[in-house]
Order: sequence, then structure tokens, then C-alpha cells
Amino acid sequence: MSSPLARSRPGIGNKLLAALHQRLSHIHRVQILGESCASLLRAAFEGRPLRGLDVGCGDQQVSRTIAACLPNSRWRACDLYDLPTALEKDPAWGNYRQMADGVLPFADKTFDVVMFCDVLHHVEREKQADLIQEAVRIGNYLLIKDHFALDAYANIMLRLMDLVGNAPYNVRVLATYFTPDRFDALLGVLKLERVSRLHGIDLYRHLPVLQWLISPQWQFIDLLKAPD
Repeated sequence: MSSPLARSRPGIGNKLLAALHQRLSHIHRVQILGESCASLLRAAFEGRPLRGLDVGCGDQQVSRTIAACLPNSRWRACDLYDLPTALEKDPAWGNYRQMADGVLPFADKTFDVVMFCDVLHHVEREKQADLIQEAVRIGNYLLIKDHFALDAYANIMLRLMDLVGNAPYNVRVLATYFTPDRFDALLGVLKLERVSRLHGIDLYRHLPVLQWLISPQWQFIDLLKAPD
């Protein structure tokens, strides 16, 4: 992740790790994920205006990339952190609201789409359904990008990736990754209908070593329709 909201850990090591992750992974990842999410929304909304909410927004770069691809979309942002004083007068952050206690601070059905981009595996397993249900309250569709831990090796590698990406920002790595079966079971309980899916997203093809260690099959994006 990359976030001006989270309280970064002190120390030169953490600063170097954050800078290395930003340069080698984050910028490339954001572009691919933003364009991939936009492709699903473009097909579903067919050019119609849409109101989106980026939950767990970090630096907002994924939703801003979507907005650049889909000029008819308007995005707001939400995360756990209060807005730093340095950003309070920044117009780029005028769309931000802080959430607390699992409650998204918006009225029912405010948004056409509520997005969780690599957020749910940072949520305790027993609370994932509640957070998704809260998103259903305020949105008509959900856009979920997350990981499939298909075996023990995938689980270990995904955890290592999360540690590298999140350690400098003092973000907990709970590693509550989905399996395809557990994710489908959750959708069934919440009565969410899959509209479309992208599975097998290659985020690391630009890195000669990691592209052989990290499988694209661990990455998926689902566009889901909330029940009427």
C-alpha cells in the first residue's frame, strides 16, 4: 500500500522500504488495478455516470486512475484514519471521510459502486461479512479486489508481500485471505450476484524474479450486484 493517512513507522529502514516498494511495485500495481477495475465498470455501466466510494482508500490512486479512465465517474474516499493537518486544505482530499467502528458515514444507497481494493484481507474473518453488508447498505454494486490463497505456498508468499507493502505504514497484516470456495460461500450468505470477474491479474510481470515466484492466479476482481 501507499498512504499519506496512516502513521508511518519511524526509522531510515522503514523509509527506504517504503520508497523501494513505491518505485518497484506500487505505481505499476495502481495503474493495472485502476485500468482493470475501470474495464469492469465500463462494461456494466456503458458510459452512464456513476458515483463511487473507495473504502480503505490509502493514497486514492486506484480510484483516481479509474476516474481518469471513466470521466463520468465521481469518487469519494474513506479510511480508518483522520485526515492529517497537512491535507486539510488540499482540494484533492476534499472528498475524504473517516470511518469508525465498521460504519461507513454515508446515507443508504448514496453510491452506485463501493470498492474494496485489497482491503478485506486486513479485516478479521468474522467481521468481513459485516463490513460487506455495510457497503451493501450504501451502494448498489460492490467492486472487490482481493487475493485467493490457493495453497500453503500462496498463503506464505501473499503474507510476505503484505508485510513488505504495509510494514512501513504500521498497518496490521491479518492475512485473512479468501479461497474461491469461501468467497463464493460469503457471496451466497449475503445474496450478492456476480456480474463479472477478472481472475489472473499479472501485477509483477515487470519484475524479472518476482514474476516467477508470484502467480497471477492469486489476484481477482469481482463486480457484484447488491440485492434489491
